[in-house]
Amino acid sequence: MAIESYASETFMNNDIGMTNHPKVVFVGSFNRPADGTLGGQLFACTSLVNSPLKDCVVWQLVDSSQRSLPPPPIWIRGSDALRRVFKAARLLMRRDVKAGLVFTSYRPLSLLEKMFMCAWGGLCGKGMVVTFRSEIRPFGKTDWLMRPFLKMSLALTRHVICQSREAAESFARIFPKHKGKTVVIANWIDTKEYQAIAEQRKIHAASKSRRNASTVFLFLGWLEPNKGVHDLLAAAKILANAGLDFRLRIGGSGSQHGLLEKMALDLNLAQQVEFLGWIAGAAKKSVMGDADVLVLPSYSEGMPNSVLEGMAAALPVIATNVGGIPSLVIAGKTGLLVKPGQPQELAVAMQRLIENPEERIKMGLEGAAKVEQEHSVEQAWKKIGAILLPLCGSAIPAVQDQ
Repeated sequence: MAIESYASETFMNNDIGMTNHPKVVFVGSFNRPADGTLGGQLFACTSLVNSPLKDCVVWQLVDSSQRSLPPPPIWIRGSDALRRVFKAARLLMRRDVKAGLVFTSYRPLSLLEKMFMCAWGGLCGKGMVVTFRSEIRPFGKTDWLMRPFLKMSLALTRHVICQSREAAESFARIFPKHKGKTVVIANWIDTKEYQAIAEQRKIHAASKSRRNASTVFLFLGWLEPNKGVHDLLAAAKILANAGLDFRLRIGGSGSQHGLLEKMALDLNLAQQVEFLGWIAGAAKKSVMGDADVLVLPSYSEGMPNSVLEGMAAALPVIATNVGGIPSLVIAGKTGLLVKPGQPQELAVAMQRLIENPEERIKMGLEGAAKVEQEHSVEQAWKKIGAILLPLCGSAIPAVQDQ
């Protein structure tokens, strides 16, 4: 799957005519795959670049997008990482650069690359901000190798942004000396894109339409082992054996696609399960509008966009209690939480929402209100601006008054 540029000429060259603004090195994802998939980090980065912050700083972009899916060989990824490190190091040495904003997952290879950038920027006297975009937890056998390097890098970093309270607490346990640097800024989406779906769902609730139809469960995400889709199919088999009326629609692509399709056939779930491939844009919104429940049985997550989008569309969510998901899915209010790797428990939760349409409608509407209040892009750029702009010597009110 080839990668093509998603960064517009506007913000790849946004220093033209803006020499009075401080420059900020921004390391993140700015390129979209050719098939149109839009991951959470890609949306987060591009939405910040296009936000009113562009009128306060001059972004100096270092793109960390993976060049292909499935990933290229490790030697290609390594050479790409070295290229990014040299570019970031060169930019951070410039006098007109005042700060750096670095997006990274909490995985060893990504952390080695991105935290080196933070350390170098700190040594160059820049105000460095790192934001972790995945679950934070020890590395197991390699933790003793990584932790000294991370401690050194964090000492040279001014602020650490975590996506959830759970991530911040985990960070504090691993790096207690640096817990004072943490700021929780929840992941964000463009909630306006989903308001029409939520409003339509309210109309359905009032008219009691769809309540006697098959309950439609929807999965959206990568079809990889850590997403737990094999558990979802096992739960679907339990529901089918119980004679329950439901459908399961799986939207996504990945290395497990063929294996999961074969598993569905082997379990005789052809009547209940449909694989949609990767869906985006209007097609995704249409599928979300036809669904009743979003399901995400992952083994590890940060704060997934699919859950935010489902909630914004007034879908109740059944998800595993990993990463930052418990900050989103409030058990019994906006959805149901289950343990990862437990198909039987997942099936019980799914059965509950099949048999209680009133409850799932109420959960969905509460979830939509929560996302609108706490996870809009407008709130996110203001909070990040409040951290970033003082490092550049800029006044915060100039951003807040936009």
